[in-house]
Amino acid sequence: MRGPYPRDEKIKYVKLVLEEGYTLHDIEKLLGIYRTTLRQWIKRYKEGGVKALRTPKEVRQDIPKLKKNPTEIERLRYENLMLRIEMERMKRGYDKRDVKQVKKKK
Repeated sequence: MRGPYPRDEKIKYVKLVLEEGYTLHDIEKLLGIYRTTLRQWIKRYKEGGVKALRTPKEVRQDIPKLKKNPTEIERLRYENLMLRIEMERMKRGYDKRDVKQVKKKK
């Protein structure tokens, strides 16, 4: 199994199915990408466009860091953001790296 695919590759494969008329089976045979993976990418692309196909690393980089002495409002906004991220992860299912990060924080 291969690691995370770059966003550009995901977009290319999704467009092969949506615009070029290839089937999921064709892509799986030609490129070795599982149909379930392609279905997930297509679903995300339809729901959120290109931005929804970001790699896990890109997503983690978008999470702002809390500064050293935050005000109460900043702390609450950060906490709210982290809870929303947690909810999204729970909806999608955890990635092994996410589980490792949670374990490290404890």
